[in-house]
Amino acid sequence: MHAAPGFGRKVFAVIMIAVLIIAALVFIALRLFGFSEKEEPPERFIPAALVNPPSFVPTGDDWEPAFPEPEPEPRDETFCLSFVGDCTLGSEKAVYGQPHTLVAIVGDDYDYPFTYTRQYFEDDDFAMVNLEGPLTDSGTAAVKTYCFRGPTTYVKILSGSSVECASLANNHSRDYGAEGLENTKTALNNDGVAYVEDGGKLIYETERGLKIGVCGYFAKLTRERVKADVEYLKDAGAQIVVVSFHFGTELSYEPNGNQIAYARLAIDSGADIVYGQHPHVLQRAEKYKDGMIFYSLGNFCFGGNRNPDDKDTVLVRQFVTVTPEGDAYLSDTEYVPFSLTSTPGYNDYRPMPYEPGSPGYDRVLKKLGVDAAE
Repeated sequence: MHAAPGFGRKVFAVIMIAVLIIAALVFIALRLFGFSEKEEPPERFIPAALVNPPSFVPTGDDWEPAFPEPEPEPRDETFCLSFVGDCTLGSEKAVYGQPHTLVAIVGDDYDYPFTYTRQYFEDDDFAMVNLEGPLTDSGTAAVKTYCFRGPTTYVKILSGSSVECASLANNHSRDYGAEGLENTKTALNNDGVAYVEDGGKLIYETERGLKIGVCGYFAKLTRERVKADVEYLKDAGAQIVVVSFHFGTELSYEPNGNQIAYARLAIDSGADIVYGQHPHVLQRAEKYKDGMIFYSLGNFCFGGNRNPDDKDTVLVRQFVTVTPEGDAYLSDTEYVPFSLTSTPGYNDYRPMPYEPGSPGYDRVLKKLGVDAAE
């Protein structure tokens, strides 16, 4: 039995219609669920520098890091102030120029006296000496038991060894009268060494910016003057105040009541350091409140005596800490025991450090009242 000819065509047409309907439904489903015939890749981020590259590569001063280093935190700064005792850079009038005097031994070798001291002065921020006697080539010698002077060229002993300041507030600065004193000041000025006279004051700014106020007294010493001068220096911007006193009893190893009273008055008035001279021997050091008192630092480079009985002396290194806000305070104190001569038996006017642990080293610390273990 055979199907009718038109029946096959009808079945085929039905199948084709069904296929088309299914294809249409699949296409609609794909579009509804977010799919497309061709998936586009995601857009990439391209830095502007690559789209528009610079016309040059920065170098030198033009270069700046993409992520600069953070600024370092402000830190405390430490400064060192050095002090030594009496420096008589000359000889007594009665023996001036004779063999074995300072003038004869030093001659024009200005580096000689501080041969073993210079390293400390060059390493610090500020060094101060008591200049015991004028530097002058003229003037009339005073009528007194001891009258000292050195030639004006001896200022190079100070300036050539990094000494920043000298005290003229003592009983020998006028040994050759007003003329001798003026010649001394001119020599110091010409060689860049600051100085303070009796009753005078100054502010010295170090290379690294520490402002040090200094005032000095010998004959013009009064309680009112000390208090007023310290206050003046503080108001003028001094971060550290040094008061130089030429006081005490000669050859006494103990400070007298007058020394103690004035030294503590200076600290009570706002000073930080009391720098004492005149007894020609060492006296004790004292920490008083927030300050330091050195009652007497003795002789140091001393042309006034060819063979002193006591040759012990010291170089004091006082450290100062300054905060980022500019506040200054005393920190460590270091003592370097010295002999005022490098030749045993007589004074060759060339101070030399004692070896640590030697009898001289320990003796100096004992005179200062300092524990060798400190």
